[in-house]
Amino acid sequence: MSFKFNFGGAADGNEEIFKNEESIKSLRPCHIHDHDFTNENSSSFENYQWNFFEIGDTKMHFVDPECASNHVTNSKITSLITSSDLNSGEYEGGLKVWECTYDLVQYLHENDLIVYDKARVMDMGCGAGLLGLFTLLKGANIVYFQDYNSEVIDVFTLPTVNASLKDNDIVNANERVKFISGDWDAVACEIKEKEQFELILSSETIYNIEYYPKIRDFLSDLLAPKGKALFAAKTHYFGVGGGTFDFVNFITDTELFDIEVVKKIDEGLTREILLVTKK
Repeated sequence: MSFKFNFGGAADGNEEIFKNEESIKSLRPCHIHDHDFTNENSSSFENYQWNFFEIGDTKMHFVDPECASNHVTNSKITSLITSSDLNSGEYEGGLKVWECTYDLVQYLHENDLIVYDKARVMDMGCGAGLLGLFTLLKGANIVYFQDYNSEVIDVFTLPTVNASLKDNDIVNANERVKFISGDWDAVACEIKEKEQFELILSSETIYNIEYYPKIRDFLSDLLAPKGKALFAAKTHYFGVGGGTFDFVNFITDTELFDIEVVKKIDEGLTREILLVTKK
């Protein structure tokens, strides 16, 4: 899988991350997306093209990424999609299913220690939403799907979740599923007084070290005291400066969390799954 990053110079080390922390502002306001998973409202997605993903006895449909991109009406975002996988502060790569998403779904499928029943789950930087959708189909009580770009929620996440819910008997889906877009700071500010999550899942969101303070604050605000956060990512993102090694060092230095590598995948570019818990 190729990467076309479009960033300026990356920070060098944790000291530089903390030095720049105050200048990192909340870039995109929080927006709650209305939805109605009824047969009457599913017809709006009939002209979409679909991909199919199956793991164990769990089956999920998701919108073909190219099809989703073609449904974006924001001309600025459309232009960014065609020129780069990512553009900091404008488009954060949500209209793709990144490689590590499959790694993390596989880990969730294999790992008996992850308990979904009645859990509240946050799919952080959700894209298509496969991580949160998997937990919903496994019995999670409430699942929030969050992405930086509202366009991603509207043309990629929402129709993907809708399609899989049609194929599975999910009780009270409208009440159990929430869609929210915006910068992590804005999202946490909006919901931290009413929500904490037993499980936060995230794939390929730690590619830029300048975002690490936002991730730290997001976890501090929204991860339940005994909750678990799982991050799937490459060990290094060339041209950006982030990766699992830098993230482990940053989180360790905060002294707020414990962090460990729970799985390493050596096929192709080395990838890891990290477990973060509160001290």
